[in-house]
Amino acid sequence: MDGAIKVYDTGSGQVADIGRHNSAINSLQFSSNQNILISTGYENIVNFWQPGNLSAVFSLDAGNKIYTSDCQFPTVVAATVDEKIMIVDATNTNSRSIVDSDLGKTSQIESIALNSKGTSFGIGSFDGRANISNICKSLNGRYSAVIPYLNRNHRLPSRVIRKKLAIRPSSTP
Repeated sequence: MDGAIKVYDTGSGQVADIGRHNSAINSLQFSSNQNILISTGYENIVNFWQPGNLSAVFSLDAGNKIYTSDCQFPTVVAATVDEKIMIVDATNTNSRSIVDSDLGKTSQIESIALNSKGTSFGIGSFDGRANISNICKSLNGRYSAVIPYLNRNHRLPSRVIRKKLAIRPSSTP
């Protein structure tokens, strides 16, 4: 809860500090291909860390406090406390888009998870509703979320969404 990011070396048993957020961390993802750790906390920043650096390699501003996030490098999605979703290509930060979520209009978004290709995501809210959307990239490189597969008032447990998308669970508070 102190915002610290630590790495544990299973071989040596040593613990090393990687960096720190200004609030509690709510999500960590590691991209082994890029050797990069992506973290979000209950603040508006997504940080990208590389082992050996005590400061973030770069950061993205989501515009509001991040409640939950997921990454399939290079695609990063983050659901914010104002029920919006940031979608960004980490290799082109000018691609950052903020889209509205109909699902979050009546209940806070609890979880978000990308499929393994980073082309669609599922979101779930505290009231049990879920939505799955495709991610579309426009000619100018900006993202939008389109074509919900499920009726936005359809209630599905998040494990059903993960199975449908064949995705791993996202970190949630």
